Formats: sequence, C-alpha cells, structure tokens
Amino acid sequence: MWRWHMNWRTSPALIPRGAASVNSPARFCGGIRSSGWPGANSITAADIEAFIVDANVAFPALKLSRADVTLVHRGLVPAVLRNGRPELKPSPEIIDHGNGTITVVGVKFTTARAVAERTIRSAAGRLGRRLPTSRTAVTPLPGAAIADHEALAIETGRALHMDVPLPVIRHLIRLYAEDAADIIHLTHERPDLQAPVASSTETLKAEVVYVIRHEMAARLLDIVVRRTGLGSAGAPAANALSVAAQVAASELGWDDARTSQEIADVRRFYEIP
Repeated sequence: MWRWHMNWRTSPALIPRGAASVNSPARFCGGIRSSGWPGANSITAADIEAFIVDANVAFPALKLSRADVTLVHRGLVPAVLRNGRPELKPSPEIIDHGNGTITVVGVKFTTARAVAERTIRSAAGRLGRRLPTSRTAVTPLPGAAIADHEALAIETGRALHMDVPLPVIRHLIRLYAEDAADIIHLTHERPDLQAPVASSTETLKAEVVYVIRHEMAARLLDIVVRRTGLGSAGAPAANALSVAAQVAASELGWDDARTSQEIADVRRFYEIP
C-alpha cells in the first residue's frame, strides 16, 4: 500500500523567524504533504494549491503563491489505511516469504542502517549462517571521518601544482566532503573538465564524470537532480543542461538520439502541474 508525498522549492521568499523549514539564502523548501493514493502516477495542480494553503496558514508572512513554486519533488512512500485514508506507515517491515525471498519496506532514511542490519540477520538465519557482529553502527559515514575537508582539498591541489580557487574547493567539499580531493585529481587528469557546465552554476564538468564513475549515475536525470547540485533548486539553464548532457554522453557512449531523449526527460521532470 502506497501514497504520494511531495515537497517543493520556491523562488526567493521572506522566511519568518522560527519557521520550521529548510532554507538557503535564496530558497524556501516546503515540508511534506500527502496527496492520497497513487492514481495517475503524478501530483496534480490541486495537490500543490492545497500544499500552498497549508504553508500560508502555518506562516502567513510567506504569502506564497503558485507562481513562486519552482520545483516539486514527489514520490511514493509506504502507507497504511486508517479510517479509510492512507497514512504514512509508522515503522519499517521485514517480510520473510518463506521461499527464499525477503521483502523490506523501509519508511525513513534515518532508520535504514538498522533495518538493513536486521534484514541481513534474517537472511543469515534462513541460511543457517553465523555472521560476525555488524560494525555499521560504529563505522563513520562518508564525509565524517576527516575533520578538515577544506585543508585536504587545498593540499591535494598543491600536491598536483594546481591553483584551485577557494570558492571551487568550498563548493566541492560541501557536496563531496573528502571525495572532493578525487574530483580535483580528475580535473588534473582532464583539464577540459575543470570549468563549470555554465557560467550560471558552480557545478563542474568533472562532477558529471565523477558521479557517473563513482555514484552509479546512469541517466541525465540522476546527474542533474539526484547527484550534483545542478538542478536541486529548479530547472537548470538550457545551456547548462546541454553541456552536462554532452559530458555525460561522452562518458556513457550515448548517441545524439539518446542524448536528446535524456534532455527531454529532465525537462519533463521540472514541469509543474
């Protein structure tokens, strides 16, 4: 059982003090709202309008309108039926089907590690295997094992005899932490990847290649929306999208028809009902 959830980003807005929101210097990100059962496999204009009403009731100073919305994130989440209405499933579930198949229904990213550990234990029990104690609860997450990512990136540039601008370093460590050093190495090997995909964005051409090679990005939509920051706040400029697509096409071996389709898929993602 599933239901739609969504959040959205808006054009620059005045955020009231104490507002329970995620915000950056130029953007307001709404919370999460259910839109009921998945039917047409999409969010409707009525869903967005209702969400805007909720936000304005909670924070009247926002005075948000439909024209302010620049991006709508949406997706299916596990649900349970309560009083005839879909509600977010309150806890994860591990289902052993008894035929060698285990289904995992997760509900929160923050509990995913513990759910994965329970799932592995369940599978091991089925196989009659004894496993060593899991270390995932005490293993530092990527980006958490090094205290000074900026110093690491600077020293990497110096070792390669590169003068990497500090704004570029800070952009990279904000997204990739210690892996920023790997991207600097990539720009040393491929100087053609040092520049941003467009003057309007901080996203480097090297980032496109990096997320393909190291973060399993296989589609332009993965690169723009789910890996780099190129499309995180709204649709990227046409020239930025075109250059990112060209870099991805070269790395992934796309022909012109495939590249055009990938660009069209990204543009479709940003269409707001």
